Amino acid sequence: MKRTIELTWIRIQERFSTFSAAFRFFDKNQCGKVTFDMFLMSCDALKVKLSSKDLHLVFKFLDRG
Repeated sequence: MKRTIELTWIRIQERFSTFSAAFRFFDKNQCGKVTFDMFLMSCDALKVKLSSKDLHLVFKFLDRG
């Protein structure tokens, strides 16, 4: 799982210069939260190719609030 998260993070860093810019991209309706559906749409737009299981694992890892 660590490698999957690293690869996802690399893809995000390639596209965005700051964390806040990345968050705004993932927060599709600008509500201050990123839902799993928003996360899926954003990963698809970033061409992050992961299995459904891996996408769930990455989202759960990032959603530690």
